[in-house]
Amino acid sequence: MNNRKSFIDALYSKYCDDDETAIIDLPQLDGHRRVCEWVGMEKIKNQLKNLNNLRWIDLSDQQIDRPYNDDNDFDQNQFHLPKACSLYLAKNFLTNWLDIAKIIKLTPLIEELILSSNPLRPPSDKEIVEICDHFKRLKAIILGDLNYDWSSLLQCSKLWPSIERISLFENQIQTIQIVDNNQFENLKFLSLSKNPISDWNEICMLGKLPKLETLELPNCQIKMIRFNENNLFSKLQYLDLSYNQINDWQSIAELNKLLSLKILLLKRNPLFDTNEYYHNFNFIISRIRRLEKLDREPIKKESRNDGEKYYLRMIYPEYLESYKNPKTLLKFLDENPCFQQILSELGEPIIAKNLTKQEKIQQNFIHLNIYDEQNSDQSRKFLRKQIPITMKVFNLKFMLKHLLHLSDEFELLVKSIDNNWHYEEIMEDRNDVCAYCIDDNVGIFVKRI
Repeated sequence: MNNRKSFIDALYSKYCDDDETAIIDLPQLDGHRRVCEWVGMEKIKNQLKNLNNLRWIDLSDQQIDRPYNDDNDFDQNQFHLPKACSLYLAKNFLTNWLDIAKIIKLTPLIEELILSSNPLRPPSDKEIVEICDHFKRLKAIILGDLNYDWSSLLQCSKLWPSIERISLFENQIQTIQIVDNNQFENLKFLSLSKNPISDWNEICMLGKLPKLETLELPNCQIKMIRFNENNLFSKLQYLDLSYNQINDWQSIAELNKLLSLKILLLKRNPLFDTNEYYHNFNFIISRIRRLEKLDREPIKKESRNDGEKYYLRMIYPEYLESYKNPKTLLKFLDENPCFQQILSELGEPIIAKNLTKQEKIQQNFIHLNIYDEQNSDQSRKFLRKQIPITMKVFNLKFMLKHLLHLSDEFELLVKSIDNNWHYEEIMEDRNDVCAYCIDDNVGIFVKRI
Protein backbone atom coordinates (compact mmCIF):
# COMPACT_ATOMS: atom_id res chain seq x y z
CA MET A 1 0.00 0.00 0.00
CA ASN A 2 2.91 2.38 0.69
CA ASN A 3 3.85 2.28 -3.01
CA ARG A 4 0.44 3.52 -4.20
CA LYS A 5 0.44 6.96 -5.84
CA SER A 6 -1.83 9.44 -7.53
CA PHE A 7 -2.20 10.02 -11.26
CA ILE A 8 -0.40 13.38 -10.88
CA ASP A 9 2.46 11.75 -8.94
CA ALA A 10 2.91 9.08 -11.61
CA LEU A 11 2.70 11.65 -14.40
CA TYR A 12 5.53 13.72 -12.93
CA SER A 13 7.59 10.66 -12.11
CA LYS A 14 7.54 9.50 -15.72
CA TYR A 15 7.42 12.65 -17.83
CA CYS A 16 9.07 15.44 -15.81
CA ASP A 17 12.75 14.71 -15.31
CA ASP A 18 14.56 17.99 -16.09
CA ASP A 19 15.92 20.42 -13.51
CA GLU A 20 13.01 22.80 -13.67
CA THR A 21 10.41 20.09 -13.09
CA ALA A 22 12.42 17.84 -10.80
CA ILE A 23 10.43 15.83 -8.27
CA ILE A 24 10.49 17.22 -4.78
CA ASP A 25 10.60 14.41 -2.20
CA LEU A 26 8.94 15.30 1.08
CA PRO A 27 8.66 13.27 4.31
CA GLN A 28 6.09 10.47 4.56
CA LEU A 29 2.64 11.67 5.57
CA ASP A 30 -0.04 9.17 6.68
CA GLY A 31 1.73 6.40 4.79
CA HIS A 32 1.67 8.24 1.46
CA ARG A 33 4.59 9.62 -0.56
CA ARG A 34 4.13 13.32 -1.24
CA VAL A 35 5.65 14.00 -4.66
CA CYS A 36 5.17 17.68 -5.35
CA GLU A 37 4.66 20.67 -3.12
CA TRP A 38 2.34 23.05 -4.85
CA VAL A 39 3.49 26.55 -3.84
CA GLY A 40 1.72 28.77 -6.35
CA MET A 41 0.29 28.70 -9.82
CA GLU A 42 3.40 30.22 -11.45
CA LYS A 43 5.55 27.32 -10.34
CA ILE A 44 2.88 24.87 -11.50
CA LYS A 45 2.87 26.44 -14.95
CA ASN A 46 6.64 26.11 -15.18
CA GLN A 47 6.52 22.48 -14.14
CA LEU A 48 3.91 21.69 -16.80
CA LYS A 49 6.02 22.81 -19.77
CA ASN A 50 7.07 19.26 -20.64
CA LEU A 51 3.48 18.00 -20.37
CA ASN A 52 1.73 20.43 -22.69
CA ASN A 53 2.65 18.55 -25.88
CA LEU A 54 1.94 15.02 -24.69
CA ARG A 55 -0.55 13.23 -26.98
CA TRP A 56 -0.23 9.65 -25.75
CA ILE A 57 0.21 9.18 -22.02
CA ASP A 58 1.17 5.71 -20.84
CA LEU A 59 0.93 5.24 -17.09
CA SER A 60 0.27 1.52 -17.09
CA ASP A 61 1.43 -0.47 -14.09
CA GLN A 62 2.30 2.60 -11.98
CA GLN A 63 0.43 1.71 -8.73
CA ILE A 64 -2.06 4.53 -9.31
CA ASP A 65 -5.09 4.48 -6.99
CA ARG A 66 -6.41 8.10 -7.13
CA PRO A 67 -6.34 11.13 -9.43
CA TYR A 68 -4.42 13.46 -7.13
CA ASN A 69 -3.82 14.22 -3.45
CA ASP A 70 -6.83 16.13 -2.18
CA ASP A 71 -4.87 17.67 0.71
CA ASN A 72 -2.51 19.45 -1.74
CA ASP A 73 -3.08 23.00 -2.89
CA PHE A 74 -3.87 21.47 -6.28
CA ASP A 75 -6.38 23.29 -8.44
CA GLN A 76 -7.70 20.82 -11.04
CA ASN A 77 -9.49 23.68 -12.78
CA GLN A 78 -6.10 25.14 -13.76
CA PHE A 79 -4.19 21.91 -14.49
CA HIS A 80 -4.70 20.51 -18.01
CA LEU A 81 -3.01 18.18 -20.44
CA PRO A 82 -4.21 20.16 -23.47
CA LYS A 83 -3.14 17.79 -26.30
CA ALA A 84 -3.56 14.36 -24.72
CA CYS A 85 -5.86 12.15 -26.80
CA SER A 86 -4.91 8.66 -25.53
CA LEU A 87 -4.49 7.63 -21.90
CA TYR A 88 -3.16 4.23 -20.79
CA LEU A 89 -4.00 3.37 -17.19
CA ALA A 90 -3.97 -0.43 -17.31
CA LYS A 91 -2.73 -2.54 -14.38
CA ASN A 92 -3.29 0.05 -11.66
CA PHE A 93 -5.54 0.21 -8.59
CA LEU A 94 -8.33 2.52 -9.70
CA THR A 95 -11.63 1.39 -8.16
CA ASN A 96 -14.38 3.79 -9.25
CA TRP A 97 -15.52 5.85 -12.24
CA LEU A 98 -15.68 9.03 -10.17
CA ASP A 99 -11.87 8.99 -10.00
CA ILE A 100 -11.68 8.20 -13.72
CA ALA A 101 -13.88 11.22 -14.38
CA LYS A 102 -11.55 13.48 -12.37
CA ILE A 103 -8.60 12.29 -14.47
CA ILE A 104 -10.57 12.74 -17.70
CA LYS A 105 -11.36 16.31 -16.64
CA LEU A 106 -7.62 17.02 -16.78
CA THR A 107 -7.50 15.82 -20.43
CA PRO A 108 -10.21 17.76 -22.29
CA LEU A 109 -9.39 16.20 -25.72
CA ILE A 110 -9.20 12.58 -24.59
CA GLU A 111 -10.69 10.09 -27.09
CA GLU A 112 -9.06 6.78 -26.11
CA LEU A 113 -8.94 5.27 -22.62
CA ILE A 114 -7.33 1.99 -21.49
CA LEU A 115 -8.42 0.78 -18.05
CA SER A 116 -7.72 -2.97 -18.19
CA SER A 117 -6.75 -4.89 -15.05
CA ASN A 118 -8.01 -2.36 -12.52
CA PRO A 119 -10.38 -3.31 -9.64
CA LEU A 120 -12.92 -1.00 -11.25
CA ARG A 121 -16.56 -1.49 -10.28
CA PRO A 122 -19.38 -0.38 -12.61
CA PRO A 123 -20.83 3.08 -11.86
CA SER A 124 -24.18 3.53 -10.14
CA ASP A 125 -26.98 5.46 -11.84
CA LYS A 126 -26.34 8.35 -9.46
CA GLU A 127 -22.64 8.43 -10.38
CA ILE A 128 -23.50 8.33 -14.08
CA VAL A 129 -25.67 11.43 -13.77
CA GLU A 130 -22.87 13.19 -11.90
CA ILE A 131 -20.00 12.46 -14.30
CA CYS A 132 -21.43 11.61 -17.74
CA ASP A 133 -20.49 14.99 -19.27
CA HIS A 134 -16.77 14.22 -18.85
CA PHE A 135 -16.90 11.26 -21.29
CA LYS A 136 -18.78 12.76 -24.22
CA ARG A 137 -15.67 12.90 -26.44
CA LEU A 138 -14.62 9.32 -25.73
CA LYS A 139 -14.41 7.22 -28.94
CA ALA A 140 -12.43 4.14 -27.83
CA ILE A 141 -12.17 2.23 -24.57
CA ILE A 142 -10.40 -0.96 -23.47
CA LEU A 143 -11.80 -2.74 -20.41
CA GLY A 144 -9.95 -6.06 -20.38
CA ASP A 145 -9.70 -8.32 -17.36
CA LEU A 146 -12.20 -6.44 -15.15
CA ASN A 147 -14.42 -9.45 -14.37
CA TYR A 148 -17.32 -7.68 -16.11
CA ASP A 149 -20.40 -9.39 -17.52
CA TRP A 150 -22.62 -7.85 -20.22
CA SER A 151 -24.84 -6.03 -17.73
CA SER A 152 -21.73 -4.34 -16.31
CA LEU A 153 -20.84 -3.14 -19.80
CA LEU A 154 -24.35 -1.82 -20.40
CA GLN A 155 -24.17 0.16 -17.17
CA CYS A 156 -20.77 1.63 -18.05
CA SER A 157 -21.80 2.40 -21.62
CA LYS A 158 -24.27 5.00 -20.40
CA LEU A 159 -21.21 7.20 -19.93
CA TRP A 160 -20.05 6.94 -23.56
CA PRO A 161 -22.72 8.14 -26.03
CA SER A 162 -20.20 8.53 -28.86
CA ILE A 163 -18.22 5.30 -28.38
CA GLU A 164 -16.92 3.67 -31.59
CA ARG A 165 -14.44 1.05 -30.33
CA ILE A 166 -14.80 -1.27 -27.32
CA SER A 167 -12.45 -4.05 -26.23
CA LEU A 168 -13.66 -6.38 -23.47
CA PHE A 169 -11.09 -9.15 -23.62
CA GLU A 170 -10.84 -11.71 -20.83
CA ASN A 171 -14.00 -10.83 -18.93
CA GLN A 172 -16.96 -12.97 -17.82
CA ILE A 173 -19.43 -12.30 -20.65
CA GLN A 174 -21.65 -15.31 -21.42
CA THR A 175 -24.90 -13.69 -22.55
CA ILE A 176 -25.55 -10.57 -24.60
CA GLN A 177 -28.53 -8.26 -24.73
CA ILE A 178 -29.18 -5.09 -26.69
CA VAL A 179 -31.71 -3.02 -24.78
CA ASP A 180 -32.78 -0.59 -27.51
CA ASN A 181 -32.02 0.26 -31.14
CA ASN A 182 -30.00 3.35 -30.24
CA GLN A 183 -27.59 1.46 -28.00
CA PHE A 184 -24.07 1.40 -29.44
CA GLU A 185 -25.38 3.11 -32.56
CA ASN A 186 -21.88 4.41 -33.39
CA LEU A 187 -19.98 1.23 -32.52
CA LYS A 188 -17.65 0.07 -35.31
CA PHE A 189 -15.22 -2.21 -33.44
CA LEU A 190 -15.95 -4.78 -30.71
CA SER A 191 -13.54 -7.29 -29.20
CA LEU A 192 -14.88 -10.05 -26.93
CA SER A 193 -11.73 -12.18 -26.98
CA LYS A 194 -11.39 -14.80 -24.22
CA ASN A 195 -14.95 -14.52 -22.97
CA PRO A 196 -16.93 -17.76 -22.33
CA ILE A 197 -19.51 -17.22 -25.08
CA SER A 198 -20.15 -20.70 -26.47
CA ASP A 199 -23.63 -20.03 -27.93
CA TRP A 200 -23.65 -18.34 -31.36
CA ASN A 201 -27.20 -17.11 -30.68
CA GLU A 202 -25.70 -14.73 -28.13
CA ILE A 203 -23.36 -13.34 -30.80
CA CYS A 204 -26.35 -12.82 -33.09
CA MET A 205 -27.73 -10.35 -30.56
CA LEU A 206 -25.11 -7.96 -31.93
CA GLY A 207 -26.28 -8.48 -35.50
CA LYS A 208 -28.48 -5.36 -35.66
CA LEU A 209 -25.75 -2.90 -34.65
CA PRO A 210 -25.91 -0.51 -37.60
CA LYS A 211 -22.21 0.38 -37.95
CA LEU A 212 -20.35 -2.66 -36.62
CA GLU A 213 -17.45 -3.40 -39.01
CA THR A 214 -15.03 -5.45 -36.88
CA LEU A 215 -15.87 -8.26 -34.47
CA GLU A 216 -13.13 -10.16 -32.62
CA LEU A 217 -14.15 -13.48 -31.02
CA PRO A 218 -10.98 -15.59 -30.58
CA ASN A 219 -10.84 -18.02 -27.64
CA CYS A 220 -14.57 -17.80 -26.94
CA GLN A 221 -15.41 -21.56 -26.96
CA ILE A 222 -17.74 -21.18 -29.97
CA LYS A 223 -18.65 -24.62 -31.33
CA MET A 224 -21.20 -24.00 -34.07
CA ILE A 225 -22.40 -21.12 -36.26
CA ARG A 226 -26.01 -20.84 -37.41
CA PHE A 227 -28.01 -17.80 -38.48
CA ASN A 228 -31.73 -18.07 -37.75
CA GLU A 229 -32.41 -14.60 -39.11
CA ASN A 230 -31.40 -12.87 -42.33
CA ASN A 231 -29.65 -9.53 -42.79
CA LEU A 232 -27.58 -9.67 -39.60
CA PHE A 233 -24.21 -7.89 -39.40
CA SER A 234 -24.90 -5.96 -42.59
CA LYS A 235 -21.70 -3.84 -42.26
CA LEU A 236 -19.36 -6.48 -40.82
CA GLN A 237 -16.11 -6.64 -42.81
CA TYR A 238 -13.64 -8.24 -40.35
CA LEU A 239 -14.37 -11.35 -38.24
CA ASP A 240 -11.91 -13.20 -36.00
CA LEU A 241 -13.05 -16.72 -34.99
CA SER A 242 -9.62 -18.24 -34.38
CA TYR A 243 -8.89 -20.55 -31.45
CA ASN A 244 -12.50 -21.72 -31.02
CA GLN A 245 -14.15 -25.16 -31.17
CA ILE A 246 -15.75 -25.04 -34.64
CA ASN A 247 -15.88 -28.54 -36.12
CA ASP A 248 -18.35 -28.60 -39.03
CA TRP A 249 -18.36 -27.21 -42.58
CA GLN A 250 -21.94 -26.01 -42.21
CA SER A 251 -20.64 -23.37 -39.78
CA ILE A 252 -18.20 -22.13 -42.44
CA ALA A 253 -20.96 -22.09 -45.06
CA GLU A 254 -23.13 -19.95 -42.77
CA LEU A 255 -20.52 -17.18 -42.91
CA ASN A 256 -21.33 -16.74 -46.61
CA LYS A 257 -24.49 -14.99 -45.38
CA LEU A 258 -22.36 -12.06 -44.15
CA LEU A 259 -22.68 -9.93 -47.25
CA SER A 260 -19.94 -7.43 -46.35
CA LEU A 261 -17.36 -9.89 -44.97
CA LYS A 262 -13.88 -9.37 -46.46
CA ILE A 263 -11.39 -10.55 -43.83
CA LEU A 264 -11.74 -13.76 -41.82
CA LEU A 265 -9.53 -15.48 -39.24
CA LEU A 266 -10.29 -19.17 -38.61
CA LYS A 267 -7.00 -20.77 -37.60
CA ARG A 268 -6.78 -23.23 -34.71
CA ASN A 269 -10.28 -24.71 -34.93
CA PRO A 270 -10.71 -28.52 -34.71
CA LEU A 271 -12.31 -28.69 -38.17
CA PHE A 272 -8.96 -27.95 -39.78
CA ASP A 273 -6.76 -30.31 -37.75
CA THR A 274 -7.13 -33.34 -40.02
CA ASN A 275 -6.39 -31.75 -43.41
CA GLU A 276 -3.50 -29.90 -44.98
CA TYR A 277 -3.54 -26.09 -44.95
CA TYR A 278 -4.05 -25.73 -48.73
CA HIS A 279 -7.09 -28.06 -48.56
CA ASN A 280 -8.72 -26.01 -45.79
CA PHE A 281 -7.82 -22.72 -47.49
CA ASN A 282 -9.40 -23.77 -50.81
CA PHE A 283 -12.51 -25.20 -49.18
CA ILE A 284 -13.11 -22.01 -47.16
CA ILE A 285 -12.65 -19.49 -49.99
CA SER A 286 -14.91 -21.64 -52.18
CA ARG A 287 -17.68 -21.46 -49.59
CA ILE A 288 -17.27 -17.73 -48.85
CA ARG A 289 -16.69 -16.08 -52.21
CA ARG A 290 -16.51 -12.44 -51.07
CA LEU A 291 -13.43 -12.95 -48.90
CA GLU A 292 -10.38 -10.86 -49.71
CA LYS A 293 -8.11 -12.18 -46.95
CA LEU A 294 -8.12 -15.45 -44.99
CA ASP A 295 -5.95 -15.91 -41.89
CA ARG A 296 -3.94 -12.86 -42.99
CA GLU A 297 -3.24 -14.32 -46.45
CA PRO A 298 -4.53 -12.17 -49.35
CA ILE A 299 -6.81 -14.03 -51.76
CA LYS A 300 -5.62 -13.10 -55.23
CA LYS A 301 -7.64 -13.79 -58.35
CA GLU A 302 -5.28 -16.58 -59.39
CA SER A 303 -5.33 -18.31 -56.00
CA ARG A 304 -9.13 -18.14 -55.88
CA ASN A 305 -9.40 -19.61 -59.36
CA ASP A 306 -6.99 -22.45 -58.55
CA GLY A 307 -8.67 -23.01 -55.18
CA GLU A 308 -12.14 -23.30 -56.68
CA LYS A 309 -10.90 -25.78 -59.28
CA TYR A 310 -9.37 -27.89 -56.51
CA TYR A 311 -12.53 -27.61 -54.40
CA LEU A 312 -14.81 -28.58 -57.30
CA ARG A 313 -12.67 -31.58 -58.21
CA MET A 314 -12.61 -32.80 -54.58
CA ILE A 315 -16.27 -32.16 -53.74
CA TYR A 316 -17.89 -33.24 -57.03
CA PRO A 317 -18.05 -37.00 -56.22
CA GLU A 318 -19.89 -36.13 -52.99
CA TYR A 319 -22.31 -34.02 -55.01
CA LEU A 320 -23.00 -36.91 -57.42
CA GLU A 321 -23.64 -39.24 -54.50
CA SER A 322 -25.92 -36.76 -52.72
CA TYR A 323 -27.92 -36.23 -55.92
CA LYS A 324 -29.52 -39.65 -55.42
CA ASN A 325 -31.49 -38.45 -52.39
CA PRO A 326 -33.33 -35.06 -52.16
CA LYS A 327 -32.66 -34.67 -48.43
CA THR A 328 -28.99 -35.49 -48.82
CA LEU A 329 -28.76 -33.08 -51.76
CA LEU A 330 -30.35 -30.26 -49.74
CA LYS A 331 -27.86 -30.84 -46.92
CA PHE A 332 -24.98 -30.82 -49.42
CA LEU A 333 -26.11 -27.50 -50.92
CA ASP A 334 -26.48 -25.96 -47.45
CA GLU A 335 -22.89 -26.91 -46.66
CA ASN A 336 -21.70 -25.73 -50.08
CA PRO A 337 -23.67 -22.54 -50.82
CA CYS A 338 -21.47 -21.47 -53.75
CA PHE A 339 -21.16 -24.91 -55.36
CA GLN A 340 -23.73 -24.47 -58.12
CA GLN A 341 -22.34 -21.09 -59.08
CA ILE A 342 -18.79 -22.48 -59.25
CA LEU A 343 -20.01 -25.51 -61.20
CA SER A 344 -21.81 -23.24 -63.67
CA GLU A 345 -18.67 -21.14 -64.19
CA LEU A 346 -16.07 -23.93 -64.37
CA GLY A 347 -18.10 -26.84 -65.72
CA GLU A 348 -18.06 -30.45 -64.59
CA PRO A 349 -14.59 -31.64 -63.56
CA ILE A 350 -12.98 -34.77 -64.92
CA ILE A 351 -12.93 -37.16 -62.00
CA ALA A 352 -10.64 -40.16 -61.95
CA LYS A 353 -12.30 -43.41 -60.94
CA ASN A 354 -11.63 -44.54 -57.39
CA LEU A 355 -9.58 -47.69 -57.92
CA THR A 356 -9.28 -50.69 -55.65
CA LYS A 357 -5.84 -51.71 -54.44
CA GLN A 358 -5.75 -54.50 -57.02
CA GLU A 359 -6.83 -52.12 -59.78
CA LYS A 360 -4.11 -49.67 -58.79
CA ILE A 361 -1.52 -52.47 -59.08
CA GLN A 362 -2.89 -53.58 -62.43
CA GLN A 363 -2.83 -50.01 -63.67
CA ASN A 364 0.97 -50.16 -63.57
CA PHE A 365 1.21 -53.25 -65.80
CA ILE A 366 0.39 -54.13 -69.40
CA HIS A 367 -0.45 -57.49 -71.03
CA LEU A 368 1.37 -58.51 -74.23
CA ASN A 369 0.45 -61.12 -76.84
CA ILE A 370 3.84 -62.37 -78.11
CA TYR A 371 4.19 -64.48 -81.26
CA ASP A 372 7.27 -66.42 -82.40
CA GLU A 373 5.91 -68.31 -85.38
CA GLN A 374 9.33 -69.73 -86.41
CA ASN A 375 10.02 -71.30 -83.03
CA SER A 376 10.47 -75.07 -83.29
CA ASP A 377 9.01 -75.55 -79.81
CA GLN A 378 5.24 -75.52 -80.24
CA SER A 379 4.72 -74.31 -76.66
CA ARG A 380 6.78 -71.21 -77.36
CA LYS A 381 5.07 -70.09 -80.54
CA PHE A 382 2.72 -67.91 -78.42
CA LEU A 383 3.11 -66.30 -74.98
CA ARG A 384 0.85 -63.95 -73.01
CA LYS A 385 2.99 -61.95 -70.65
CA GLN A 386 2.37 -59.16 -68.07
CA ILE A 387 5.14 -56.56 -67.83
CA PRO A 388 5.55 -53.16 -66.08
CA ILE A 389 4.43 -50.22 -68.22
CA THR A 390 7.85 -48.64 -67.67
CA MET A 391 9.79 -51.51 -69.31
CA LYS A 392 12.07 -50.57 -72.19
CA VAL A 393 11.99 -52.52 -75.48
CA PHE A 394 15.65 -53.45 -74.89
CA ASN A 395 14.73 -55.14 -71.60
CA LEU A 396 11.76 -56.88 -73.18
CA LYS A 397 14.04 -58.37 -75.85
CA PHE A 398 16.48 -59.57 -73.19
CA MET A 399 13.61 -61.29 -71.34
CA LEU A 400 12.24 -62.92 -74.51
CA LYS A 401 15.67 -64.20 -75.51
CA HIS A 402 15.63 -66.42 -72.43
CA LEU A 403 11.93 -67.29 -72.47
CA LEU A 404 11.92 -68.29 -76.15
CA HIS A 405 15.44 -69.72 -76.22
CA LEU A 406 16.49 -67.39 -79.01
CA SER A 407 20.09 -67.65 -80.15
CA ASP A 408 19.85 -65.65 -83.37
CA GLU A 409 19.68 -61.87 -83.63
CA PHE A 410 16.07 -60.63 -83.79
CA GLU A 411 13.85 -57.60 -83.69
CA LEU A 412 10.32 -57.06 -82.44
CA LEU A 413 7.48 -56.01 -84.68
CA VAL A 414 4.19 -54.55 -83.43
CA LYS A 415 1.44 -55.70 -85.78
CA SER A 416 -2.35 -55.81 -85.77
CA ILE A 417 -4.01 -59.21 -85.65
CA ASP A 418 -7.42 -57.82 -86.51
CA ASN A 419 -8.21 -58.18 -90.23
CA ASN A 420 -10.40 -55.05 -90.18
CA TRP A 421 -7.44 -52.65 -89.83
CA HIS A 422 -3.73 -52.71 -90.52
CA TYR A 423 -1.02 -51.52 -88.12
CA GLU A 424 2.67 -52.48 -88.22
CA GLU A 425 5.74 -50.87 -86.59
CA ILE A 426 9.26 -51.94 -85.63
CA MET A 427 9.98 -51.44 -81.91
CA GLU A 428 13.08 -49.37 -81.10
CA ASP A 429 15.30 -50.51 -78.20
CA ARG A 430 15.38 -47.07 -76.57
CA ASN A 431 11.58 -46.70 -76.34
CA ASP A 432 9.19 -47.74 -73.58
CA VAL A 433 6.98 -50.67 -74.55
CA CYS A 434 3.90 -48.61 -73.67
CA ALA A 435 4.90 -46.03 -76.29
CA TYR A 436 3.34 -48.35 -78.88
CA CYS A 437 -0.33 -48.93 -79.58
CA ILE A 438 -0.80 -52.22 -77.74
CA ASP A 439 -4.08 -53.93 -76.85
CA ASP A 440 -5.73 -57.33 -77.38
CA ASN A 441 -5.99 -56.64 -81.13
CA VAL A 442 -2.24 -56.06 -81.45
CA GLY A 443 0.52 -58.63 -81.17
CA ILE A 444 4.28 -58.43 -80.78
CA PHE A 445 5.99 -60.61 -83.35
CA VAL A 446 9.55 -61.94 -83.17
CA LYS A 447 11.36 -61.41 -86.44
CA ARG A 448 14.75 -63.08 -86.82
CA ILE A 449 17.41 -61.12 -88.66
